Formats: sequence, structure tokens, C-alpha cells
Amino acid sequence: MQYSGQLKPTPKPDAPIVRKRHPSRQSLHGLDSFKVGFVVTPMMLLAQCQSVIREMLGAEKEVAGDILKDVVINIEAFEGSSFDVAALRGHPLIASRLGPGGIRVIEAPWIPNGSEWEGCSGSGILAHREMHYRFAEARKGPCDSSLRVVSVTPDQDLISCCGLNLEHIPQLHVASLRARTLREALEEVPPDLLKMWIHVEGPERVLEFVKEKAPDFRLPLDSAHICHTCQFLHRSAEALEVLGRHRQEVEDRVLDPYLLSCAGREIATALSPVPV
Repeated sequence: MQYSGQLKPTPKPDAPIVRKRHPSRQSLHGLDSFKVGFVVTPMMLLAQCQSVIREMLGAEKEVAGDILKDVVINIEAFEGSSFDVAALRGHPLIASRLGPGGIRVIEAPWIPNGSEWEGCSGSGILAHREMHYRFAEARKGPCDSSLRVVSVTPDQDLISCCGLNLEHIPQLHVASLRARTLREALEEVPPDLLKMWIHVEGPERVLEFVKEKAPDFRLPLDSAHICHTCQFLHRSAEALEVLGRHRQEVEDRVLDPYLLSCAGREIATALSPVPV
């Protein structure tokens, strides 16, 4: 399970920001694993990363046992980014902790995640290399998080995903844990055909289906991240209306692959000596 910190609006590209997911002051309620991490924007200075790394590593002293098993540093990259990833990996605070059970440093495209909603007025233009475009055939694929990972926000909202834009997609907020347990909330969440489809095929193929039914529909061909495509899908009234009109066709296409995926997961979990 993942605890997701409250995300702040994306600032202007010349203003650095750290988004931290910090468990140390949260009640764990019996969870046997906890992931923690933070996101580094391309404009952040290495010195700022160091202070955040020290804070994150300091969380180990506040959390009982070895609950803190993973620290993930995600570098948000874009075309023209000058952030020195090699220097970050080689820094003394990190280099000795790289590897399984320690720190992982990963890179992913930097995407908009707030300017339209929360009064942020950033004017920079994000560009990515075509190799990152999600509608390239080799890049299309299922979402490993949809209906497999749940997140809990500081407001105690249960989220059926761990995606970057989870605070900006109301449909992902499936329940509140203020007055019920996690198990009770999960049992009460109704089936969601769209989330099943994203789970088995990914949001790009969902939108391609929409375009088949509505040829004038414009695909977000410059999307460089699966979460960005998912955000576009959920915020497109036209796409959701088309999917609603073709619900039976969608159901026939999605249910069997989704159930097979769930069965495969159960089998893999049962046969694995460690949790999958």
C-alpha cells in the first residue's frame, strides 16, 4: 500500500518544488509494508535534493521496525532538461543505499498536474522526445496500478490508483476512510468498467476506441505519460459520453481479460514464496 502526500500545484518552470510522501506521522493501522518517495522536478538544484534526502532518510528513525523498505526518487524529465541524474546517483547520501530495499532513482516525463485547477499560472511549455509519446505502438499498454494499487490521501480519501494526477481526477476518489475501515471501504466500492479497461489495455487504447466511434475526436497524441493520458480521458466529457453509448460493446471486450488478469494474479501470489 502507498501513502500519497498532498500534491501541490505545479509552479512556473523556474520555481523548484519537492513533492514528498512522508509516512512518519501517519498511523499505519497494521500495514506490513509502506512505500515512501519524492519527486524531483527538472529545475531543482542538487543542494535542495540533499536536504530532502536527509529528511526522508531521517524518517527511518521515526517509524518502528523496518516498515520503511523503499525510497523512490523520481526524476521528472523533459526535452532540454539539464538536471544531472548521474551526479544524484553518485552522491554519498545515495550511492551507498542504491539497490533492492534501499533507494531507487528512476526517470519519467514531467507532465502538467495542476495549472488548470488550482490557480497556478505557469507559462513554460513542456516538450518531450517522440520516443516518450504514449500513442507510439510500442508505448501503449495496460496500467499496472489501476485496481491493483490503492492510495490514501492525508484527507483520508481512498484512491483506486497511485498515479501522478490522482488529486485532479475525481473519479479515482472512490471512498472516504473517515468513518469506515479500509476493508469496509474496499468491499463497498462498486465495479468500474472504465478502470477495468485501463487495467487491461491502458488509457491510450480506450481513447482509440472513442476515436473509432467518433472520428472527429482529437487524441492527445503528444501525451508522454500514461497518467497524463488517463487524466485527459477522465476529463473529456465527449470521450465518457461515447463510452457510455457503447457500454455493452465495452463490457464484452473488457470483462473476460480483466477476470483472467485477476485470476493470473491470484495464482502467481499463491505460488510465489514472497508477495507478488
